[in-house]
Amino acid sequence: MTTNTKPRIAAVVYEDGAALNQVFSEVVESLRTRGIRLGGVIQNAMPNHVAGKSACCGGLGLEDLSLGEDVAVTQNLGEGATDCHLDASALAQVAKSLTNQLTAPDLSIDLFIINRFGLSESEGHGMFDVFSEALMQEIPVLTAVKKDHLESWENWHGGIAQSLAQDKHDILEWCLADS
Repeated sequence: MTTNTKPRIAAVVYEDGAALNQVFSEVVESLRTRGIRLGGVIQNAMPNHVAGKSACCGGLGLEDLSLGEDVAVTQNLGEGATDCHLDASALAQVAKSLTNQLTAPDLSIDLFIINRFGLSESEGHGMFDVFSEALMQEIPVLTAVKKDHLESWENWHGGIAQSLAQDKHDILEWCLADS
């Protein structure tokens, strides 16, 4: 992909995270078959990892697209737990790893995918700094934003991001625009 003077960043606005995870997995597979060098993370389910009844994040992991590793980012709070299972420490470790990848001297990434701009990012945590670093490196960034966090997302990007439908073909068209 070529470097633009205007940052390329897009967000898929969604309501159903499970369906979005499947779309992102299919987009990643399609991009890989086209030889697009990917960085970042996509979300995947790890249903046996967490017990409890939290509706916010259940058992989930992040697949590092550069390293091919899955990392659990939820914690088991016990069978009756109703609190959020997100493991802030694990998420911070993933963010640190991604920042290290972005600042490596041998950086070779065409597109950086950050699975979500969610509650943590809305509060200035989670992957918040990773978004900024990817843009500073002039790498196109694709993410997803739940409608609940759209206002925080818009405040963060200040009008430079494009909104995409939760449609594999639309997302691929955006990803391949400069390839």
